[in-house]
This record gives sequence, C-alpha cells and structure tokens, in this order.
Amino acid sequence: CHSAVLDGLDTHALELQRMDLADLPEDALQPPPLRRLHTINLNFNSLRALPDALCTLQSLRALYARGNRLTHLPEKIGELRALQQLWLQDNMLEELPETIGDMIELSGRVPNAIEPRLALSGNPLRCPPADIAALGPAAIGSAFRLARHTFPAPCGPCLREWMLGARV
Repeated sequence: CHSAVLDGLDTHALELQRMDLADLPEDALQPPPLRRLHTINLNFNSLRALPDALCTLQSLRALYARGNRLTHLPEKIGELRALQQLWLQDNMLEELPETIGDMIELSGRVPNAIEPRLALSGNPLRCPPADIAALGPAAIGSAFRLARHTFPAPCGPCLREWMLGARV
C-alpha cells in the first residue's frame, strides 16, 4: 500500500480482506485522506502484527482482523476511543495490552449481531486468561488493575507471571 494508491479509495472503509497480506506498512495508514477512515477490514490475511500507526486513526469505528497470525497488538490500541467493534478471532494472541481495558465502547454486542463488539475467540489467550477476556473490556481492565495493586510498580513481568498462574 502506498499513499498514491490510497488517494483514490473510499476514505471511510479500507477493505483488504483475503489478500494474503503478510504485513501492513506503517506508512499505509498515514496519508491525510485516511484521517476520516471508519472501517478497516483485514480479515483472513497472514498478518503477524498491526502497525502502531493504526492507533492514530481517531475516527476508526470498526477494525476486523479475524483469521490472521497476529501474535500481539499495538500497546496504544486503547487510544482508539471511537472504536465500537474489534474482531480478532482466530489469531495467535497470547497477551492483550492493558489499554484494551479502557475501551468501554467495545462492551456488549452490536444490535442484531451474533458477535460481541470485542471478539477474541480462537486465540490462545493467557494474559488475561480467555475466560476473563470473554467478559469484555471492563473485566480485562479490572484484572489488570488488580494485578497492578498486587505487585509494586513497575512490574510488567510479575503481572504477566501472576496472570499466568506462575509463582513469582
């Protein structure tokens, strides 16, 4: 993707599903026309990571990245305050960034939809555990806050060990 290519696209939706993409370059999401982007569909590619630049798209309402090979999410993903749907099913995510707990717009279900606003099934989640993550952003945030109060700051490795059930 290059900004010259993206200039002529619908600037509200970026449909890149089933294109066998292995990566999405940082500069692909930075052209000025994409500031109004509402939806990004990256379903069923081969992505291992999402670019940090994604977190600058403040008008983004829906991010679909189901069926990729994502192993982690950008730490600042919680800065996407307008996001109302985040579908990450069937990836390789073991950990979620703590900022997911701040994404209250992802709570509950979309009216008339089967999937929740935050869909994480099919990932080998360990931190927080999948059963907590399935309860949504509020539960994720609570789990991270509880762990943070259990250990002196800064103690990221301790937090992960505690959530994973290992002895510290």
